[in-house]
Amino acid sequence: MAAAAGTPTTLVLPTANATVGQFLQNDGSANLSWATPPHGQQLFTTNGTFTVPANVYSFVVECWGGGGGGGGYGAGLVSPGNGGNSTVISSLSVTVCMADGGAAGTGEPAGSDGTGGAGGNGIAGTGTVKISGGDGAAGHVNTGDLGGLGGSAPRGGSTYAAAIGNFGAGGYGGGSGSATAGAGGGGAGAYAEAQVTTAPAATYTVTVGTSGSGGTGATSAGRNGDVGGVVFTW
Repeated sequence: MAAAAGTPTTLVLPTANATVGQFLQNDGSANLSWATPPHGQQLFTTNGTFTVPANVYSFVVECWGGGGGGGGYGAGLVSPGNGGNSTVISSLSVTVCMADGGAAGTGEPAGSDGTGGAGGNGIAGTGTVKISGGDGAAGHVNTGDLGGLGGSAPRGGSTYAAAIGNFGAGGYGGGSGSATAGAGGGGAGAYAEAQVTTAPAATYTVTVGTSGSGGTGATSAGRNGDVGGVVFTW
């Protein structure tokens, strides 16, 4: 039972010492005990909502923008698409993390090189760490079925190694079968990282950067870029 207002409360302290990183918690009846902060990770590769777990008061969020699509090669070109931005927005409409998507590569109708798409702009992002994505390569870099390679997505400080290679890479361009011509590869999405002070049960809206669609042409099509990603670590 809670003490009346103005009445001193006698707290019952734990009998054992804490280990490193533990904190005191109260059971509501003035009994104190040591507790260990929870740790975990949550990955988003589609849009969703992140809800802060119990006893969590800060987290690190990492964002990768979507990769741009590679251009197509040959007549009747259909342009590739740019990668989308990845964002994390608090319930107070504050953007805490944003990573720019990569630009599409350029298609080529015949006989020349398409240019590679620019990687996502790190400076344009939101976070304490911001890294631009790799640019796509020009069309002549590969021969045969491939045009220019897509850009590589930056890893930043992430420890989420299991999925990191699949976030935000650019798609390769369509090839001409020649070493002197091909479509450009798409640029990779940028990376952003932020440390966020929060409260348990707070919610954050997650938008994952879409992959840029590959362009098409009569000779060959470009590859889609990879979808972006968002990782929360606490």
